[in-house]
Amino acid sequence: MNKRSKIAQQLMLEISCYTTARSVNNHGQCLYHLGRAHILCQNRWFRHFYIHFLMLEYAWKRRDLIEVRGQVLRLVVTIPGHILKKVPKGNTGWSTVGLNQVLPIPSDLQNILK
Repeated sequence: MNKRSKIAQQLMLEISCYTTARSVNNHGQCLYHLGRAHILCQNRWFRHFYIHFLMLEYAWKRRDLIEVRGQVLRLVVTIPGHILKKVPKGNTGWSTVGLNQVLPIPSDLQNILK
């Protein structure tokens, strides 16, 4: 299996886990799986944009206006960030993390992203 297929497969798994966590109102797991999905999709602008849209949708559902504002900002800067190659690796995409903050990539995801 090639790298692109491995990333796509893991991304689908993270989104599925997020959907399951959301259905049972497990906030911590929702944050965890969307954050991991964000790390995986940083190499493709469309997927990256889509994950921020899911994050926005989740924040809206929770009526978390600070996170809604943060996700709107991230949606606006996602495409220019890709054009300028300013996408910080390991960043989980939540508004509690700086836009340009690089974070360690979990070891299991490192193996997929190699």
